[in-house]
Amino acid sequence: METTLYSLLVDATSIELKSYKEYLGQSSPATIQRKFITLRRFLSWALKEGFRKNPIPDSPNRPTSQPLAPRWIMKNDLKALFRLVEKNGVKRDEAIITLLFHTGLRVSELVNLKWEDIELGRYEGLLKVCKGKGQKMRLVPLNAVARKVLQELWTLKNPTDEYLFHGKRGRLTENGVLKLFYTLSSSLNMDAKKRITPHRLRHTFCKTLLDKKESIEKVSTLAGHSSLTTTQKYVTPSLQDLGNSVKTLED
Repeated sequence: METTLYSLLVDATSIELKSYKEYLGQSSPATIQRKFITLRRFLSWALKEGFRKNPIPDSPNRPTSQPLAPRWIMKNDLKALFRLVEKNGVKRDEAIITLLFHTGLRVSELVNLKWEDIELGRYEGLLKVCKGKGQKMRLVPLNAVARKVLQELWTLKNPTDEYLFHGKRGRLTENGVLKLFYTLSSSLNMDAKKRITPHRLRHTFCKTLLDKKESIEKVSTLAGHSSLTTTQKYVTPSLQDLGNSVKTLED
């Protein structure tokens, strides 16, 4: 029988599978795993249909997927984002960006915010987050910046509005927030690597507080983390932090 790619695939042994894994080389663990899932589905089909006689060999050891480190936003990019929303003059968008950065909310928590969840005073404010992970409720204090944008948003609301944020067809959705961030990042000419997302703003909230020497327990409580281990990730210095450290040797 003439050796073809098809026959090689059908008759693949553990040796061929190992060679294929080596061929994939520096691909990410997720990519390698996805390709092997597809390959095993093909081999299962070939075995079922009678094109393959031997049992399917075990896949080579799967590469371990390392949890991604939090990606926060650099100060210059953050300033550019706030300048852009202020220039655009859309109070809703300005409130979204400000709240995400100054409260560390998840996007799912943001879109579920109701006016009844907010206490606003001249010198203090409080946010009741009821839609966090595990349906837990937590209280998040509002600083002066967050209170200001909420007070401005209040003056623009309709009397019948229950939720804070609305789109063209009713209550703003998570997808609507993601589209907003994509549009803003595109306006700032950010590539995929630098693109700002709601979750990166949440990361930046945690990182900024820890950089200001706030305790890890306080940050964990504010962010609604289920474990201090999650918050601990933000203590990891960024490449910029490391660069600033070695620059101290120049003095």
